[in-house]
Amino acid sequence: MFRSVLLMLLVLPTAAALAQSQPVTLVITAPNHAQFWVSRPASDSGRGPVFGRGRLELAADAPAAGVLPTIEVGTLDTLNKVHIDVTQNGRIIASGDGAYLTVRRDSGGIALDVRSQVPPSVARERVKRD
Repeated sequence: MFRSVLLMLLVLPTAAALAQSQPVTLVITAPNHAQFWVSRPASDSGRGPVFGRGRLELAADAPAAGVLPTIEVGTLDTLNKVHIDVTQNGRIIASGDGAYLTVRRDSGGIALDVRSQVPPSVARERVKRD
């Protein structure tokens, strides 16, 4: 009896740590092959946004390690929206659609902020970079 309890005390925290360290995948889709941009902060300030059309799949590091950066996604036109599914271990853990979305690590998980319009400050910044 004591051995099984001791084994459970050793196995459960290890299993929980391994389950939390799984990578996170972002699946970004836009209807009608609409064009969108994805911006991730980088140490190199010269790296601009990635442009996509239709569907784009990105892999990010595990959120438990605290290394998931804030990822911004926005549409280039005002008529279409972008849809994001954030998956981990094949399960959707966050989902949303809008003109401007941010995915970030929150305490205990992933936070997905959705807006119906790209903020003017972000739109101006996109014009300066591109």
